Amino acid sequence: MNETAEEVVHREVKEETGLDITSCRYLFSIPNIYPYSGFEVHTLDLFFICEVQSFEDAKASDDAAEIVILSPFELDTSDFGLLSIKKAVEMFKQSHIE
Repeated sequence: MNETAEEVVHREVKEETGLDITSCRYLFSIPNIYPYSGFEVHTLDLFFICEVQSFEDAKASDDAAEIVILSPFELDTSDFGLLSIKKAVEMFKQSHIE
């Protein structure tokens, strides 16, 4: 509560990776349904493109199991379980030709 989406992005990236974002830009949103405790929770997933000065201090923490640094064009949608993430990767790749 009481945070903008951009503030949440900065906080979450810091919590999950230890990295400080130098800039972030909203890309798009995708509606999604997550099963939780036997209920379907309707959400709206927001996607941003973020920049950091360096990945040197990146470390997996909080909910992140590991950090793998790849170009977005190297991402394989089959590596993701959430449908919204798969769709977001496809949309990004289609709209940002290498």
